[in-house]
Amino acid sequence: MEGDEDLRIFGVVRGAVGTYSSHRHQFPVLGAMLLSGQWFGVGPRFVGGGRKLTFIAMEDTELLCFGNAEFQQVSVSCSDLDDQLAQLAQMMSNYSNLIVAELLIPETDRRIVAVLLRLCEGTSGEFSFRLSQAELGEMSNASRDTVNKLVKRLEQCGLLTTRYGRIVVADYEGLARWFDTAGT
Repeated sequence: MEGDEDLRIFGVVRGAVGTYSSHRHQFPVLGAMLLSGQWFGVGPRFVGGGRKLTFIAMEDTELLCFGNAEFQQVSVSCSDLDDQLAQLAQMMSNYSNLIVAELLIPETDRRIVAVLLRLCEGTSGEFSFRLSQAELGEMSNASRDTVNKLVKRLEQCGLLTTRYGRIVVADYEGLARWFDTAGT
């Protein structure tokens, strides 16, 4: 998306897109994964300026892309295009607020599980994510060692399984119950 002069927005048709960001003195880390049905790149279209995040396909991914030409075509038949885009921006703002709320969970294990539950909520079918334990740690602000210990416990409970570079939630309801009762 470098040189993105027409301020394109993108929709994930299938696959997953990772969003990376960093503090000015830190290397970029994975902040979120966007899955099928989610959109990104809306901010610069509304407020101008360059992109603040880096987007990377996490697996084989298909995207929809809308730039200036597509917006001009759609605006002819969609008189409320600006309202529709504002709703899309609001949805992404809500998603960002959810991520911030997860990061405010004080218990590290619950914070990690909250990330997994959010990923599942954006998915239909199998809850399988091309996501390493280190990347899950980045998304939940937890160390890889902490994630590894928790993943082993959750595997023993039958709530998830791991494959190389992949995490599969085997029991979403059980994982949600674990989240609700952990620390009580």
